[in-house]
Amino acid sequence: MSRRLDFKLIFSLTILIVAISCISGYLSFRMQKDRLVEAMVLGADQLSRSITSATWHAMLDDDRKAAYEQVARSWARSALLRGSKQDKHPNIY
Repeated sequence: MSRRLDFKLIFSLTILIVAISCISGYLSFRMQKDRLVEAMVLGADQLSRSITSATWHAMLDDDRKAAYEQVARSWARSALLRGSKQDKHPNIY
């Protein structure tokens, strides 16, 4: 009788620990994913604002060459960032 009770107790505790670990892992994964998305959006927003600001100031100074260079640099950066994805999926971009 004692042996059967030990098995039931160990089995139920093991199931409980596995369930808690799975729930904890899922919640941790979801929080990390949300934080990563936030960081990517923040980085993209900062990059966009810096490009807009640099282009705006070049246009205010009536420096077309600098404005065109800024646009070309931003285009080259985006093409460089998309380069690895474009090689794998050429029809996406």
